[in-house]
Amino acid sequence: MSTTPSRPRTFSTLLEIIARLQSQFSSQDFYECLMSVIEDVLGVRSATLVGLVGDEWMVLHSTRLGSLRSRLRAPLVDADQLLELAGAAPQDRVGLVISDESISIDDTAHPVVNVWRLGEGGASVGFILFHEEGSVDNPELVADIAPELRRIASVAFFKLVDREQLQEQLALYQAKLHSINEVGELFGSLDIDVLLPKLMELSLYIVSGESGSVVLTQEGDEEERCQVEWGFSLDMARQFVDREGRVVYERVMETAEPLLIREFDEASEFKLLDDRWRVSAYLCVPLISKGRCLGVVNLLNSDGGKFSDLDLEIITTMSGLAATAIDNAVLYADSMEKERYQQSLEIARDIQTRLYPAEAPKINGLDIAWQSQSADETGGDYFDFVPQDEDSLIVAVGDVSGHGIGAALLMASARAGLRAIIGQEEDTAKIFERLNEQLERDTEVERFMTLFTCRIDRKEGVFSFVNAGHDAPCVYRAATGEVEELGSTGLPLGMFPGMSYNQKSVEGLNSGDIVMFTTDGVWEVNSPDGTMLGKPDLIEILQRHAALPAEEITRAVLADVAEFTAGAPPNDDVTIVVIRCE
Repeated sequence: MSTTPSRPRTFSTLLEIIARLQSQFSSQDFYECLMSVIEDVLGVRSATLVGLVGDEWMVLHSTRLGSLRSRLRAPLVDADQLLELAGAAPQDRVGLVISDESISIDDTAHPVVNVWRLGEGGASVGFILFHEEGSVDNPELVADIAPELRRIASVAFFKLVDREQLQEQLALYQAKLHSINEVGELFGSLDIDVLLPKLMELSLYIVSGESGSVVLTQEGDEEERCQVEWGFSLDMARQFVDREGRVVYERVMETAEPLLIREFDEASEFKLLDDRWRVSAYLCVPLISKGRCLGVVNLLNSDGGKFSDLDLEIITTMSGLAATAIDNAVLYADSMEKERYQQSLEIARDIQTRLYPAEAPKINGLDIAWQSQSADETGGDYFDFVPQDEDSLIVAVGDVSGHGIGAALLMASARAGLRAIIGQEEDTAKIFERLNEQLERDTEVERFMTLFTCRIDRKEGVFSFVNAGHDAPCVYRAATGEVEELGSTGLPLGMFPGMSYNQKSVEGLNSGDIVMFTTDGVWEVNSPDGTMLGKPDLIEILQRHAALPAEEITRAVLADVAEFTAGAPPNDDVTIVVIRCE
């Protein structure tokens, strides 16, 4: 007896429906289309598509559980149950009850009446679980069309997996290429103090590491030196050893072979001597240039963080580029073209000298003098006078970390910025906040500037100041012979964005009072026996010469400092500014 189907189907129209599977180019579209075709053709309203994702069996799509667009949130499938059911399932029909078994999906039991296998082996293995028998009006037609449906679904599944694997591999290599290109740009520096922190920063960023260090050794050195230490000291690194008790990073230096250690247990070749630490992965990569190991990059993760084989490959490639840059930086420091470099320094020195005041400003009742000397051809000390009118002026004295060309450039930038902002802003604290934002954007890693700025108004008797971490100026009071120091009101400039600064005021200057501004190169000097001069002795020197004019005080202080050091040249920039109230 024939049955008239409620939804007429012919063999050709069913094939057209099935052919839709082959036109889907995204995984989610394919999964949704496959389930739609199964329901449309076979009358199965409850089915689940399962695939091997990475090393876990995951639900890719389910008419029962709904669309699962994030594999990270997809339910887990009991793989043992799945493979057992798949082995017992007939592969030529659909809707035939194979057992009373059910399968656990996300810890919930789901009945299974049949299983189709899509593909064989590896990540391409997929299964369709049927949770009910098919319900169609023309079972003979379905019996003919089902094998074709299964064949097309299997082929499409294979193609989709291959394409996704190819795209994933391509994305990984693109990420690797991008990282290497970025490394090439970053490692153009010949300043090793800039290069190594960049290497550490980029390495941790690429592998999502928590802590790390760069350890370098030089020919002839018996011990390594930890040049950059971000939460992973040399002492900590020595806690990681192999079975022979050899420190891991020392082994990497000797063998010039990188190591990625994922486990520290009894079964592992490596162990952690301090069992209080929780370490989930350790990556140690050599820095090799011209066949010579310059050191290693150590990267560490804890609390479940892992490193992949791709991480190892990228960091190894990046470390090779970094090693070349490090080698070049060392060679450049040792054997630069001295004549050309000296010429450049002379030009820079001339430019910097022109930035200093040519003569003292004429301010009623103030006697002003200064001296400044760079440890190198150029320096990072800064001082400036900005007259407001005939009775008042702004005095600025600063010190850029380090010395040399880099410090000189930052000093020049700070001078230009300060003068520009002073012309727009009257509040000294606001001036510092704006200048800090400028320098924080412009400065390199680990470069900052201390700065003291005061406003002296003889007519109004005002003496206000802001001190961004600078060496405290000394105020000598003629009436008592006492000296007070004007300490910090905020952090140095260029370290952190969004810093605020406080302005303070002290008693105005009276006749005979003296303000002495210095950089730390004046008093952080040593005698031949290694004793440091110190700030208290500098204050005593000021008190001893307080009766002299400003110019003579300046010369006398520096002469006493030179006598203390037995004439040794300064190893830091030296600046002293003296303002005496007449």
